[in-house]
Amino acid sequence: MEIPKRFYREFVGIGVELAGEKGNRSADIERTLLEASSYVDSSERRILGLLASWIIVHAKLVCIGKLKRLLEKEQLGDPQVISALAFLAVENKHHEWKSLCNKYPIKYLWGEEGTKTALKFQKPVLSFSKAGLLLSEKALRIDSRHILPIQALAKLHAQVRLRLLFGANIRADAAFYFSRGVEGPSELMRAIGCSYEPAHRILEDFKNAGGAIE
Repeated sequence: MEIPKRFYREFVGIGVELAGEKGNRSADIERTLLEASSYVDSSERRILGLLASWIIVHAKLVCIGKLKRLLEKEQLGDPQVISALAFLAVENKHHEWKSLCNKYPIKYLWGEEGTKTALKFQKPVLSFSKAGLLLSEKALRIDSRHILPIQALAKLHAQVRLRLLFGANIRADAAFYFSRGVEGPSELMRAIGCSYEPAHRILEDFKNAGGAIE
């Protein structure tokens, strides 16, 4: 699977530090995480470790309801990888991720034979194995040094800043998208995966408030 260059800019945009890559600071957190999950089984093996590192550092920034809607209704991402990350988040005391924790049939990541051999000598990643995703502990490279700290990320990314101010919810995301040119409820529905009624209501509130968010 070929990974588009655009994705790396978005991955950097949400706080993953990759040498030589500039970030798209308008990248949507949930859409980027879901896209990243679909590349985990590619030849670019570092993506899983970076995803896991990001979850450990920034799991509280994720709007779980939105992530779930995009996963189920738009069929974005790899559900088993997201489940594995959810088990990891819960393991790190982010219990709001529990609704995404699901068991799937056993899958040996990056080749069944090689993974089975590695697991004879190394322990599996426990949180991932709960989702049925098997790989050895040494195969998962978690390093928070590759993840931008929250204070630095908030200065660069308006979506993060708004979520820190108002919570990881639909209203904070509506403000983020309105500030970037989204004008009507139908457009907002597509952007954040909500229904028409809350999109229309939030848009009216935004207009009544003056509509200017920097």
